[in-house]
Amino acid sequence: MSSKKRNLILGLLAGLILIFGIIPKVVGLGIQYTAAANLIDLVPPETRGQLKINQSQFENGWFSSSATVIVAYSPIGADAISLKLLFDISHGPLLFTAKGPKLGLVYTSIRPQIEADEFAEALFEIPIELPTLIIELLVGFNQSAQVSFNLEAFDYSVSGTSIVFGGLEGNFKANSDLSAEFDLAVGRLQVIEPKTSSGFTLEGLSLSTTTEQINNLLSPSHTVMTIPSMNSSGPFPFTLGGISSASTLQPSSAGPDHIDISQQFAIANIESDIPLTSVSWLTEINELNGLLIRRYYELLAGLQSQMSANGGTFDVQVNQLAQELGIILIQNSLNFNSFLAASAFDGEHQLDVKIDWKGLPDLTDLALVNMDEATRALSVSMDISLDLNAIMRSPAGELVEPYIQQGFLVVDSDRVLLNALLEDGELIINGEAQALDQFF
Repeated sequence: MSSKKRNLILGLLAGLILIFGIIPKVVGLGIQYTAAANLIDLVPPETRGQLKINQSQFENGWFSSSATVIVAYSPIGADAISLKLLFDISHGPLLFTAKGPKLGLVYTSIRPQIEADEFAEALFEIPIELPTLIIELLVGFNQSAQVSFNLEAFDYSVSGTSIVFGGLEGNFKANSDLSAEFDLAVGRLQVIEPKTSSGFTLEGLSLSTTTEQINNLLSPSHTVMTIPSMNSSGPFPFTLGGISSASTLQPSSAGPDHIDISQQFAIANIESDIPLTSVSWLTEINELNGLLIRRYYELLAGLQSQMSANGGTFDVQVNQLAQELGIILIQNSLNFNSFLAASAFDGEHQLDVKIDWKGLPDLTDLALVNMDEATRALSVSMDISLDLNAIMRSPAGELVEPYIQQGFLVVDSDRVLLNALLEDGELIINGEAQALDQFF
């Protein structure tokens, strides 16, 4: 063998020893000193005050490590929820995962434990052993992180009560550019209580969300949730089918740091004792100043801090922040649209509301709001269209004729209509000008 070939082979062996022998230790050291900080970096700054992540224990080996991390979340007006996460960590580049060998920086299996006596007592009283929630984390060479979790299906019956759950699967991926995707699939859940002749069934649930920057509340995002059906057999029987909701956040044409938000909720089929058979609701908030949202979360953080320190009393700083929130809302323009469609009493009904607030940019004190000026800055339109025959079958039927006589309602082709417009301080209802003071 020539010396060149021998040197090449020795070089390759040295490289493999470096990659598979030394790098795992370097990865382990990096995890030890940056894990908690990296987790915090995924949380928007506005909500970090409600979340604390502490690394209480870390045992660093050459090819693997173990760690205990305490995550505490403090919701407004409620006791903190503490979660202990037990990490079993494998160091890259060669990782042996539950799904086979993979290449990457880190592979971790995580066992969560809720640190609450009440929760532990509730679990102790359950007469069966619940399946373990399996959580896995894989960090790639490009710093992307993928978390998958799984809860196996289970069923049990005790004293006649039965619970059947189809399990759940979820996947969360945070990319190196901080964009993220989350998907959740929940299986069928059925609870039957023969003693009370009651039961509940949820025919699964799916949730999907994406965001362009996970640690930015104002980053473009989209979320969709669907539930095929759910029903209850008592004490208030109902069946709901085709349940869906969707929400979108995107930049607004109003300018930098402004956003548009749209939300949609629908139930395609309703069977119950009430005469409502379907509903669809779309809302839009446009030209929303992002500073308003940031100040809102600052206010929540201040309220939480003051409630913890002073037992519910608030200091001057929190009151000033609340005043600033109101001023930002009044100073800036805002557009709100809402469309509601429903089937009730065997008829179709619609409500369409549009609110355009031009803002009072020169206002610096809430006490100086001029109602005439504010009214001129506000435009509101409302259109109501109701099925005449359906309304006459409803409890509101006896009110239709009086409102028609007063000019607040009109009838056209078996539809009860109302058109109201407030613009430039003038109120017009069904084409007729009305005095504003009669409503105040």
